[in-house]
Amino acid sequence: MWIYLGILSAVFIGLYEVTKKHALIENAVLPVLFLATAFCAVLMVPPAVLSHYIPETMIRCSLYV
Repeated sequence: MWIYLGILSAVFIGLYEVTKKHALIENAVLPVLFLATAFCAVLMVPPAVLSHYIPETMIRCSLYV
């Protein structure tokens, strides 16, 4: 099971890197990297904060960080 999850993670990281490099073709570097980091933070911060305040709920829905 963990092998499949590792492969899936590698695929998504690869796709992320390819799309980021494609976005840099005719755009400035700093705004693209800032927006990429900001969107990743928007996805990761809520589970982290909620795991701190309501860990029981996050464990039940398998999003505990």
